[in-house]
Amino acid sequence: MKNLKSLLSRRNKIAEYYGDTLRGVLFTSPVLTSYFTGITFSGYWLFLSSDKWYVLTPQLLYEQIRNTAGRQRGLFFKCTKDIIAGVAEIASRDNLRGVMLDFGCTTHSQARAIIEKLGPEIPVEDCTKVIREIRSVKDSVEAGFIRTAGRIADKVFTEWTRTFFRAGKTEHELAKELDTLILSYYCIPAFETIIASGPNSAYPHHVPGKRKIRENEPVILDFGVKYQGYCCDLTRTVFIGKLNKLFNKLYKVVDTAYNAGIESVRPSIPAKNVDTAVRQVVEHSGYGKRFIHGTGHGVGLEVHEAPTVSAKSADLLVKGNVITVEPGVYIPNRGGVRIENTVIITKTGCKRLT
Repeated sequence: MKNLKSLLSRRNKIAEYYGDTLRGVLFTSPVLTSYFTGITFSGYWLFLSSDKWYVLTPQLLYEQIRNTAGRQRGLFFKCTKDIIAGVAEIASRDNLRGVMLDFGCTTHSQARAIIEKLGPEIPVEDCTKVIREIRSVKDSVEAGFIRTAGRIADKVFTEWTRTFFRAGKTEHELAKELDTLILSYYCIPAFETIIASGPNSAYPHHVPGKRKIRENEPVILDFGVKYQGYCCDLTRTVFIGKLNKLFNKLYKVVDTAYNAGIESVRPSIPAKNVDTAVRQVVEHSGYGKRFIHGTGHGVGLEVHEAPTVSAKSADLLVKGNVITVEPGVYIPNRGGVRIENTVIITKTGCKRLT
């Protein structure tokens, strides 16, 4: 692994935060275990107890996980038939006063089983807020992975428009061809690709279907690339031929709103301010009621994570946040326009990653 220093730094942040509390910290989801170890597959848990990081794994994955982890310092591998029992054994041996668990990334059944196994002597507490804040600030390695994902996405979009985007093809066919291009770069789609044509483009989360692409109508393409576990997210509104007067106007409105949002992004401001900057442009155009979603969201190991960029967001933007800016206007039974890019917040503003 090339990012060993980055992984160690992330683990040290958690160890420092909870080190004096005599509490362990347990991670059960693949998103969180990969964030702290770089091992991107599922089936193992990670447990911090008395300044030691235990990788608890079944026999089936033990050798594979050890080999994948490489020469990481400070990881102790424990093979166990019952991972929850393994956690309880370590917690009892180290006389922990409690165990912190990210309930936001743990299933209800897992959380219940963990609480029952540890019993009242070792209470389980929620650390979702702390982990959310730590993950929202990307280090240079994470930013590099997302930047690479963005570069690949740009190449995929260019090749797709030149080679595959033709009238007469179905939305489903075009989505499949785009996903195949992503795979050709040894990456995977970050989420299910959206191709929404004509009146279907009025649905922000349309599922590609049998409708065939026609000339002189908008086609919304929303897709992402996942590289080394990290996502990018972008949306383009494209067309074959010419757009009519309505959609030419909508495109200009959305493009102006997008640029206003990008100009407003900077550290130390409430995330909702970006939403306000975007929404004011759309409202001034008379289409405020047709902008029916938030302006953006954080991006990282998950395509939707902190911070949230919406009118109701309580998040404060900081240097290192990676977010999307994605205004859209949707006219029922007619169609819609959306523009989206992934950006990273710098000292003075932001830089595009897609």
